[in-house]
Amino acid sequence: MKIAAALRSLAAALRSLAAVTVLSLFSHSVLASDGCQIISGTQQVDYGRFIRDDMRSGKTDVDGIAYQWLAAQTRTFDVTVLCDEPQKIRLFIDGPARKNTVFRFGQNGAINLKVKNGRMDDRSVQLATGARGATLTQGADSQTVKPGFGIAPFDGQVLTGRQFVVTVEVTTYLSQKAFQSRDNAQIEEILNLNFEAQP
Repeated sequence: MKIAAALRSLAAALRSLAAVTVLSLFSHSVLASDGCQIISGTQQVDYGRFIRDDMRSGKTDVDGIAYQWLAAQTRTFDVTVLCDEPQKIRLFIDGPARKNTVFRFGQNGAINLKVKNGRMDDRSVQLATGARGATLTQGADSQTVKPGFGIAPFDGQVLTGRQFVVTVEVTTYLSQKAFQSRDNAQIEEILNLNFEAQP
């Protein structure tokens, strides 16, 4: 009986320590177009090994369905778009999505992207977000980025300038299913940084 109990305890410990090796890549760290370039403060976000007991847990209700999740530590980096001449700049972050509402993170996870600390030509600005081609009408100090949506500097209207800078916060979420196996698994997602610039 003692041996069986010890084996059960060991199995439980292994499940709680099951980890995934995570590597999120951000390509196009430098992309030049029409006298503009985009520069990312990092080319990859590497979470190393996830241990379930070290992650923040919570629950979210969506359409009456409760979802349990585990969140990793939030990482931040800056993205800058530089142009030779004043432009209306709109930044885009593209990648695999779930139902076009949230970025995918492997089979059992999601990535939440939030932008803040908007600056246009060294002046603090609000940020507006919307789908490609949409007219932007409202700004805020921070915005959650949805797949296919762009981010622009805003102060009553979309602003024109040479240098647009934002801070990006990346938070990854995993479901409990990601830790049901004792085998390590590697999750890799690629997010592309792009921009549109118009005089």
